Amino acid sequence: MWVLFALAAAVLFGAGSAMQKRGMSEKLQDLKLSDILHDTRRVVHVAAHNGIWLVGIATDVVGGGFLVLAVGRGEISVVQPILTVNVIVASLLGVLVLHERVERLEWVGDGALAVGTAFLFIGALTATGGREGTSAPDAWLVFAIAGVCAGAVAAASALPVWIEALRPAPFQAFAAGLLYGLGTVFMKVLTLRLRASGSSGFPEVIPAALGDWALWLFIASNVVGFLLYQMSLSHGRVAIAAPLNLFASLVLPVSTGFVLFGDPFELLRVAGVVVIVAGIGMLFAHAKGRDGDEG
Repeated sequence: MWVLFALAAAVLFGAGSAMQKRGMSEKLQDLKLSDILHDTRRVVHVAAHNGIWLVGIATDVVGGGFLVLAVGRGEISVVQPILTVNVIVASLLGVLVLHERVERLEWVGDGALAVGTAFLFIGALTATGGREGTSAPDAWLVFAIAGVCAGAVAAASALPVWIEALRPAPFQAFAAGLLYGLGTVFMKVLTLRLRASGSSGFPEVIPAALGDWALWLFIASNVVGFLLYQMSLSHGRVAIAAPLNLFASLVLPVSTGFVLFGDPFELLRVAGVVVIVAGIGMLFAHAKGRDGDEG
């Protein structure tokens, strides 16, 4: 069941990305961090009156609910790669709604995502053994991972500032993906810590979650990632931002899933991740080439 929750989250995230791109391109083109910090009132006012963008955000929120269910019950090394299906959805909506042109290699990349996801589905459904006994990793390990991720995000965000010839959108999308992936790790840690504490049922889980550091780090990672992704969408095409964002979001959940959370290291799952990464690479390479031609 949790693989279906992951797929539902992916479809909703893809639809949300397309709607957010439509809203950003119409109302808040070339959004910068300085605009958010120094012209906050205008940015908030425009966003609050941007109907399609708000619907996209609401769609993401619902998708996030499905993602919580998937991560809480399943394996993040499988859940996060399944989320790459959102690139297929975003591409389709980009063609149908945003009138973006998707060419043959991009369709091949989308096909690779579908094949890789099918591998993951089969691997998850045929896996032996349960995950209920998995315990949360030591806090110092989680904080070390978060520190490395924060450094990578800072470097990716600073590069376009140091080298003016670089376009900021790809780096912002990549940094946002790292933070989204880190948020998934925090989410998994939170569910394991709540399970270990014996909290069960809505009245017990809510106060226990609110008092847990993993929840607040999950929120912080996603808020900063969200801001970076919105900036990337305002500067560039969703066909570039979405693949890079998804690629970066795979790094931490897949690696920590196998190393920290003990997810089964099976051939079919590894093949699925490899095919998905290859598909994302094709999408980005072709979209980047088109973006350079258009620029």
